[in-house]
Amino acid sequence: MSVGCSCLYPVTQMAVSRYIVNCMACVAPKAPAAALIEKEISSDENEVKRISRDPRIYHGQVMNRTAAEVLKLTDIAAKELLTLKVPFLALHGGDDKICYAEGSRRLFEQSATDPSKKSLVLLPGCRHEIFHEAAPAAKDNTQLVVEYFDSQLLTHPAGGADMREVELKST
Repeated sequence: MSVGCSCLYPVTQMAVSRYIVNCMACVAPKAPAAALIEKEISSDENEVKRISRDPRIYHGQVMNRTAAEVLKLTDIAAKELLTLKVPFLALHGGDDKICYAEGSRRLFEQSATDPSKKSLVLLPGCRHEIFHEAAPAAKDNTQLVVEYFDSQLLTHPAGGADMREVELKST
């Protein structure tokens, strides 16, 4: 499975590239593997500025060790998708240049979730951080999530009871 991250996509296309990434992760784990361009996070310039000033957010390049771990996790996710049967919603920014929409499409297609319970939505005009776009897009995107899960989860699969009325019992 190829990873959807545009900065790592080239290394997923040949087995030798994955081998090199894993070797580099061992030899020089903190050396840069790929650049991330902060301005591509959101189309909202104020949000990009806020993120770029936030000391809690890493602002450097993707390191070799991180790249190797991301590749491992994509393999694990690909295997898990084959057993995923819960409602599945994939949202992807239509203008996202950090991760390819193809990655979201593959997640959607490979999920074992019943087709009536899964949905893929490409959001025109949105970049990578779809919940950090300019108004009203961020609010609209959040509302999409709420509406999707309301439609999927309100009816309890065991008996048709409204989930808001089901009492949780400890075991």
